[in-house]
Amino acid sequence: MDESAFYTNPSGGCVLAEKGKPVYGTSANSDKENITTLITINANGEFAPPLTIYKFERIPKVYFEALPTKDWGIGKSKNVYSKEK
Repeated sequence: MDESAFYTNPSGGCVLAEKGKPVYGTSANSDKENITTLITINANGEFAPPLTIYKFERIPKVYFEALPTKDWGIGKSKNVYSKEK
């Protein structure tokens, strides 16, 4: 299992945009804000569905609608830390 953090506002000066179109570099998110995705592969090379964890009290409906497939899972965390019991 691998737990990876993906920053919603990564640092760096590069953006992807259509050639010849204006590009604006504004962002309202914190530089440290991120989402966590758990990716699990067993010894046979089989993948479990990914689990993405967001820091929300209530997960917006649009997040569920944007999932690539119904095999994906979404979780929530009040304090952004994973706790094992």
